[in-house]
This record gives sequence, C-alpha cells and structure tokens, in this order.
Amino acid sequence: PASAVEGKLHRTIRQVTEQVPALQYNTAIAAMMEYMNVVREGGRAARRSEVEPLVILVAPFAPHVAEELWARLGHEESVFEGGRWPPYDPDKARERTVEIAVQVNGKLRATIQGRPGMGEEDAVALAKEEENVARYLENGSVRRVIYVPDRLVNFVVG
Repeated sequence: PASAVEGKLHRTIRQVTEQVPALQYNTAIAAMMEYMNVVREGGRAARRSEVEPLVILVAPFAPHVAEELWARLGHEESVFEGGRWPPYDPDKARERTVEIAVQVNGKLRATIQGRPGMGEEDAVALAKEEENVARYLENGSVRRVIYVPDRLVNFVVG
C-alpha cells in the first residue's frame, strides 16, 4: 500500500488536474497546501520526489516562484519545458480510510474511521459504539438518522 504522503501526492495531482480546467483555482491551491502539511507532518524533511511534483503543480499559479524553486532543485531548464505535468495513479490516489463525523442533534460528539463507501448500517453501528455518542443516545429515542456517505452520521434524538 502507498504511504500516507504518496497517497496524498496522487490525490493532490488528481485534484489539481481536474480542478484547473474547471477554473476551481482556490480549491486546487488548498489541495496543494494540504499536501504540504502532510509532507511536513512530524517535523520530517521533505524528499525531492515529494517536492518536485508540487513545484510543477504550483507553476501555473506562481510561475516566477516555481521557476526559482525548480532552479534551486538543480534543474537547468525551465519548469515549463518538456510537458512534464505529473501523472497520478488512481490506485494510490484512492482513500484507504475516511473520517466520518458523528453528531447527536447536530452537535459533533465523535469522529470515526471507516472504509470508503461504507454502508449506512455499518457506519451507524460504529458510531453507536463510541462512548460519547452512546451516552447521548441513552437519554432518548433515536427519531431519525441522517447519513451522508463517507462524511456524516447524525442522530436526531427526542
């Protein structure tokens, strides 16, 4: 399986590749910033193989900065030469786990980890196992469960 940084790199490349033609520049830039946060997690130094694709992704947004960074990485040619937009591997870009927010009456009570595409029954069962959620569910009956796949489980308790 891909490392967390490698998986995030491939998801970032996919996001930027899809969002730039759709003129969604802010979300493309946000994806690159999130990637850098993952790279720097734990105070470790970034590897060249993790930074070079990012410099190429940044180039359309900040060409002068990208050129300077590309030169500092030891490249003689321009970052724009050679049509080197990084490809992404869909298998490595796939999320291995998702974080699902669990709410009771609209208030966040816990987050759970699950597999992408998890069904409602599995997500609700996992959510009910959380100690903080169970405490709120004991005090009333669950009137309704709102489930947004891979994002949210909300118990409406009355």
